[in-house]
Amino acid sequence: MSANGFLHMTDSDGNWVCIRPNKTYSRLRASLGRRGVHKLSLILDQNAEPTISRLDSDGRVWFHNLPRPDDFADQALANWEWLTSVICEREHGFSVVRAHSVALLSDETTNIPEHDLPKVARIHLEQWQEEYNTLYHLILFVALTVDILGERLFEYLVDSVGNELALKHIGELYRTPYAVEATNERLKASCQSANAEGATTGLLTHVPNLAPVSNYEQEVVNLILSQPLTERGRSWSTYCSLRLVAPLLVQLSDEQAYIWRTHSKLMMNLLKRTQVALSVAKPMLDFEQCEIDELVNIFSAIY
Repeated sequence: MSANGFLHMTDSDGNWVCIRPNKTYSRLRASLGRRGVHKLSLILDQNAEPTISRLDSDGRVWFHNLPRPDDFADQALANWEWLTSVICEREHGFSVVRAHSVALLSDETTNIPEHDLPKVARIHLEQWQEEYNTLYHLILFVALTVDILGERLFEYLVDSVGNELALKHIGELYRTPYAVEATNERLKASCQSANAEGATTGLLTHVPNLAPVSNYEQEVVNLILSQPLTERGRSWSTYCSLRLVAPLLVQLSDEQAYIWRTHSKLMMNLLKRTQVALSVAKPMLDFEQCEIDELVNIFSAIY
C-alpha cells in the first residue's frame, strides 16, 4: 500500500491501482462506472490510453492507466482555463443529476403502481447510466485531487502564518452548504421514515459555493506580504494559486458526497421496490449482482 492509501498490483494485463481498498462495490455499481472511467486519463492528455476498471472477487474496483493524482493537482494549479472548463462541464452534468433526483422524489415516481415499476425503472436506469458516462471521470478527478491540494494549502499556511491561524482560515474556506444541512436532514431522518434516508428537494437544489470567503483572509494576506522581499513574490504566487483552487475542489467534493450519493440511494430505492414487485416471477434475482445492461434487458423483456 502506498502513502496515499492506494493498493498497487501487476499482472499479465499491466499495472493496476485500487484507490479505495476498504470500499466494496456491487456488480451493478462497478458496471455503471465502467464506460465513464475511460475518459479519466483523457482529461490530461487526449492521446492517452483510456483508463479502464475491473471488479475483483472481494468487490474492490481496480484501475489501469490511472493518472497520477499529483499530475491532476499540478495541472489544476497551473492552468486556470483548463480547470474552469472541467468545472463547467461537471456542473452541467450535476444540474441533470439534481433534476433527476428531484424527479425520483416526486409523488409521480414514488407512487408508481407495481405493474409499471419495471418500465419506469428501465427508463431511470438508462438515464443513470448516461449520467455515469457523463460524470464519472469528473467525479474521480475531484476525488483524486481534493486531498492533495487541501494538504498543500494547509501545509503552506502553517509554514507562513502558523498553525492556529491556518486552522481558522481553512475552517471558513472549507465550509460548504452541504455539511450543515446534511446534518439537519440526518436528524430529520432519525425521527421519521423518508425516501433515501431523509433526502429532500431543498438540499438537492443547492449548487456549490464557487466563491468561498474567510473572515481571516486579510490577516493571512498581511502576514504573507510581511515576509522578506526575496521570498514574498514566490510565496504570494503559491498562496494565490492554492487559495483559488483548493477551496473550490472542497466545495465540489462535498457536493459529490451528498448529491451523487443521495441520487444513488434514490435509484437503489426504486430498484429495490422493483425487485420486490418482480419477486414472484424472479425470486432469485439480485439486482445489485446484475450488470447495468443485464438489468435493462430484463426490464425491456417485461415491457
